[in-house]
Amino acid sequence: MICAQDNTKATMYQHALSVVFLSEVYGMTANPRIRSALIRGVNLIVRTQHSGGGWRYRPMLEQGDVSATVMQVMALKGAAEAGIYVPSETVENAVKFLRECFNEKVGGFGYMNGRGEAAFPRTAAGVVSMQTLGFEQDSLVHRGVKYIMDSTKGETMGDKKKHYWYGHYYASVALYHYGGDDWKTYYPRIQDKIVTDWEDARKRGKGVLETSWQVLVLGVPYRYLPIYQR
Repeated sequence: MICAQDNTKATMYQHALSVVFLSEVYGMTANPRIRSALIRGVNLIVRTQHSGGGWRYRPMLEQGDVSATVMQVMALKGAAEAGIYVPSETVENAVKFLRECFNEKVGGFGYMNGRGEAAFPRTAAGVVSMQTLGFEQDSLVHRGVKYIMDSTKGETMGDKKKHYWYGHYYASVALYHYGGDDWKTYYPRIQDKIVTDWEDARKRGKGVLETSWQVLVLGVPYRYLPIYQR
């Protein structure tokens, strides 16, 4: 199984998704074999956390980035909710990393500590990471939400050239947990955007990945996965 092996050909993004899946299955079945695999998966995430607090795309000790880190954080959250031990030090270091990626000047998250300008997709991922780690009311979350809302104004709801649906997936999770007027404003707009895109897709065709992101966005308020629950 890929998620339980220290294989440099396997990305940590895939690994984290596997851990999320195993967490859900174990939570439903309490199967001891799944629990054993899940523990090994969590241990790999803990073991490959960089000293700076983040994760990279390979299961190695490399300086982290926000994109790889958000998935590891979500995986650890899912495992913890399934009753698997996650060291508090791992969580503390991840929060430290995220704070160092935050651009105080513009109020958004950059890609890496000291590298990469703040952008909508990175900020959405950063906000979800902070919320998932238990910092829902942190000032970085409030400022990040404002950045997200400012970035998704207008008819296109953001720059479609730069990881558009990736950003909206994390934005939907972030704003759903944030709630209030921001969520009430955002969700109907992105919902209409997706339906319109699907209607257009009948004429021009559509990619599987793009469709998958959109399905995930639409599913957020239905809370099919426990990690999405408020």
